[in-house]
Amino acid sequence: MIKLNTPYTIENGDTVTFTEGKKGTINGSYTDSTLTGSFDGDVLKATFHNKKVNAIGLMEITFHENGFDAKWKSGLEPGPMRGKWDGKLSTSLKNNEFKSSASELNINSNILTKEQQECIDNYVTSYDFLELTKEEWRTNRAFILEVLNNDGLILELLSEEFKKDKEIVIRAAINDISSLEFAVESLRNDVEVLQAIIENDNKFSYLLNDKLSEKQKLYLKEGTIIEDFDPESQDNSDDKMAWMNDKEFLMEAIKQDERILKYATDVLKGDREIVTIAVKQNISAIDYADEKMQCDPEILLAGIISSFENEDELSLKDEDIEIFNNEKEYYDPCSAIENLTLKIRYIVLMQKKKDFDFFLSKLNSFIISNHECYWLLQVVNQELSNIQNIIDNYTDFFGNEETNAFYEKISEIIDSFNFNLEFSPNEEFDTYFIDDEINFSWDDCKWADTPDGDGLNFTEFIMQRAGIEWDTETWSDKKYYNYGISSLLIGLQNYSLRHSREDLDEENTAIALYSVIDEKYDPIQESGSGHYGAFVFKVITEYLLGIKKNEYDLNNSENEDLEDFNGYQFDLKKVANDICNRDLFDDWPGASEFNN
Repeated sequence: MIKLNTPYTIENGDTVTFTEGKKGTINGSYTDSTLTGSFDGDVLKATFHNKKVNAIGLMEITFHENGFDAKWKSGLEPGPMRGKWDGKLSTSLKNNEFKSSASELNINSNILTKEQQECIDNYVTSYDFLELTKEEWRTNRAFILEVLNNDGLILELLSEEFKKDKEIVIRAAINDISSLEFAVESLRNDVEVLQAIIENDNKFSYLLNDKLSEKQKLYLKEGTIIEDFDPESQDNSDDKMAWMNDKEFLMEAIKQDERILKYATDVLKGDREIVTIAVKQNISAIDYADEKMQCDPEILLAGIISSFENEDELSLKDEDIEIFNNEKEYYDPCSAIENLTLKIRYIVLMQKKKDFDFFLSKLNSFIISNHECYWLLQVVNQELSNIQNIIDNYTDFFGNEETNAFYEKISEIIDSFNFNLEFSPNEEFDTYFIDDEINFSWDDCKWADTPDGDGLNFTEFIMQRAGIEWDTETWSDKKYYNYGISSLLIGLQNYSLRHSREDLDEENTAIALYSVIDEKYDPIQESGSGHYGAFVFKVITEYLLGIKKNEYDLNNSENEDLEDFNGYQFDLKKVANDICNRDLFDDWPGASEFNN
């Protein structure tokens, strides 16, 4: 019962529109996010990508007459879905409503009769337009303009008079660009019509790009994604790969999917204009640019600024810290960290030292009040390390007097990061995974407060430590994450400290990490909350230890030699090897150093 090309209103007032993609796939788009999937029976099973915070996850959507019900989870690993997402069929374009520079297209609903408005409220589309509307209404311009908010393809069913009405055509086209084929010939390439479409959505800028071939324009019109340019899936007769050396085409293609930069030629990966367009779509596209572009502060700032609604939102606020211990219905720690680190990178690169000092004072007060959140210090430390690497490379590539002065200012800000905690993280969170319990068997790893304790499964251990009981009144997502992250972090640190470098065992470390992710504690699995351990693992790996996602996530890795590990999507042995062999605990302020 899905209605394609029709906006659905979701809880925050935004709208999501579903369209049919290639090979029967269904695509959806809403502010800063996209989803794609296919139907399994009556359920649309999809993956989503939130570009603003660079979060991905799984979603299952069930459509009904008045909208849809959906459930979702962060991450691409299989497991129960706890998040909920509901949508209702919309009657207007809402945020996507377009105002022409030539004339106002918004039509007040009060000029329609009550019966007409009720008809529109029944979500008229190219499926039921003729069935639900009266013949005389189909000549009412105000009614038609309002109906086109539901479905631009209704243009096909309108009179020739309407098909040559520029405002009618614009209204249809900004709802669904494919409706242009039903307009009169003279309007299909009308500059004013095309400009209106582009102003509403810049990904259609190819329409007025006279440097593109007709074949390229047709390809862009059909929609393009990164998978279309995977060299392994190309045949010799296809010239798409040659277009990766065509700057004009690439600029337009990455507006539809910024990840296409991955397959650009080395020259274009180093093109400032190309890279800037890509990072403005999604800052994570910077990973596909060449090394010189990756350390260019101007490009990085452009991507960060575009990740937020406006520049005012880039200031660090109390809620950016308090979110880590302020309970609400659902909490994704990775999204919260992404938001925080982007803002930190912004204020440091913008040399806002006073703002940074103020943030540090707020963070210090927060951690003193919430000891279990001390792990946030390493999140900040890791991000400052990332920034330091950026400006080190910036100096190497662009070294001059101005560059060196910038380097000195940024380094001064970074060096101001220091803390004197009034509590001992080790005393509160001392954690050990017990070597004797592992025994190289991949059975449950046991966790304890002492090296020779009896031990518990990781989830049971964290629930006991955090005082969480399994009922709806006392369960706390954030308390679990904070205690889990702090405990695992110190557990790994203690493991590395109690063994010499030569005696550290990657297998045992991998088993310990698996015990966190696998969540064998039955009430957790049965409740649909098996993602807790995966989030703890990902926070530790990516944001505290700085191991890149592509190095261990089988769904994101470019390494061909990775195999599905023990039925799980993470290459745990790769992570364990890094932890044991890369001296990761030698150069960051761990619990002991913070306490000093």
